Amino acid sequence: MKASFDRLIGGKLLLFLVTLGIGYVDVLSNVSGHSVLTPYSAGSLEGVTPSFGAWGTTFYLIGVALGVPLARVLSGRFGEYRVLTYGYLCYAITSLICVSSVSVFMYAPTRFVFGVFGGFLAVVSQSAALGELPERQYKIGLGYWAALGILPYTLAVFLGGFWAEYFSWRWLFYANATLGFVISAIIGALFLVANSSARSCVSTSWAMCCS
Repeated sequence: MKASFDRLIGGKLLLFLVTLGIGYVDVLSNVSGHSVLTPYSAGSLEGVTPSFGAWGTTFYLIGVALGVPLARVLSGRFGEYRVLTYGYLCYAITSLICVSSVSVFMYAPTRFVFGVFGGFLAVVSQSAALGELPERQYKIGLGYWAALGILPYTLAVFLGGFWAEYFSWRWLFYANATLGFVISAIIGALFLVANSSARSCVSTSWAMCCS
């Protein structure tokens, strides 16, 4: 059953759009950003060759491809807000499992599960963000989302190389986990606020009808 709530406006809408935009960029960054990290991660995963390390990217892309069709099913069954809240929470937990991986045999399958979450989160994030916009601002929202789609292939490559060279390749997943937990908390809070407003409106209307 899909949750019903009032449309977000003002600062809440802006916070919602920015939060989902960051999540969308982060999900896509795990393709280009991870490709830069492959030689570094391969050395830490029991010293396998970079060709084995590349399976981390391949499995992630397979997971994304399988996760995209789940977006409509999950959002239709549980509602977009619930899917985003719990999806980003699981996304963060899976990222922490990637951090703790010590072999490619643990790392690659975890990246697959990570990709499944990323696949449906990217679709539901875009759908939820555009769905909250008024009709007159819909084209602006499309432009905003199109611009976000470029960032992962520019910013992520730079950040991936910077973290791997000066810190550790695992920092990519620390960033994923941090953003995942923060996004989950923000979306969950907005979901509670929106539902509270909806319940208040229903209670007020019911009281007026009964009086």
